[in-house]
Amino acid sequence: MDELRVLTQGEADTEAAGPKAAVLARAAAAGMPVPPFFVVPADAHREHAARAGVTAALTETVPLTIADASRFREAIAAAPLAPGLRESIAAALATLGGPPVAVRSSGTAEDLPGLSFAGQHG
Repeated sequence: MDELRVLTQGEADTEAAGPKAAVLARAAAAGMPVPPFFVVPADAHREHAARAGVTAALTETVPLTIADASRFREAIAAAPLAPGLRESIAAALATLGGPPVAVRSSGTAEDLPGLSFAGQHG
């Protein structure tokens, strides 16, 4: 990803942000009561996982055990965010008025025709 940054409501299309964020963006654009939001795109997460050194291990570790998942989660949490992404998240949070905010974790392939992963991204 050339520029790691969050997506605004207006940029939240299905390809970049996933179907749930895209539906929320369309609802907001239609004037429905949708709280302001931003999206950290999947590409940013993949880039962060690569920076944390877990991308290859995730694809090579089959089956994935609870211990593996815990180790990968710790590595991802310990890795510093790319400066551009960190600044983009901070700026987006500031536009929401700062904490407290709600966080919704979702996969880009959730709730597509024929696929549903509800509740699997905690």
